[in-house]
Amino acid sequence: MDKTPPLFVPLRAEYFRAFAEGSKTVEWRKFGPRFNDKTLYRGRSITLSNGYSGARLYGRITALELKPAEAVPHAGTIYKPKDLLVGIHVKLISLKPQPPQRS
Repeated sequence: MDKTPPLFVPLRAEYFRAFAEGSKTVEWRKFGPRFNDKTLYRGRSITLSNGYSGARLYGRITALELKPAEAVPHAGTIYKPKDLLVGIHVKLISLKPQPPQRS
């Protein structure tokens, strides 16, 4: 059993809703210190958050893919064309957004 904590990924409200509705299953992030071969792997738990402190969706990483930003629709509004992005494919475990857990 994997003892690594879930990967925390804050999202803009529109992208969070798309995951919750099932129309989005891949999140693109810049490949680098936070999102790389060591932090991303199939089977790792992932927490998608509506912003940093909003509702949460829980899932698992099912696959990864690498592409330059210029090959990913809408990535050009955030990244430089030659930036290397990683597509994090997510299968949701909870299909209904949950409130954040408070300690």
